Amino acid sequence: MSIKLVAISSHSSPVNVVKLNVDGDLLFSASNDKNVVMYYAYSGERIGNFVCSGAVRSIDLTRDSKYLLTTTLNGYIELW
Repeated sequence: MSIKLVAISSHSSPVNVVKLNVDGDLLFSASNDKNVVMYYAYSGERIGNFVCSGAVRSIDLTRDSKYLLTTTLNGYIELW
């Protein structure tokens, strides 16, 4: 197995959290810019964006990757 460096630049403010799904094929990043961005982990290709109600502090996924849970600085818990 070789390691591949993938540079990703999708946020307008520093990233607070990153998360891989259980299968390791999807990568999520969350930031103070209220966005959670979804990528293919191996290529870094951006494949989705979730706009939250506030700066994102944490993210989690269901084991089947069907749902994304976010918590924001303004106290909201959002299910996508």
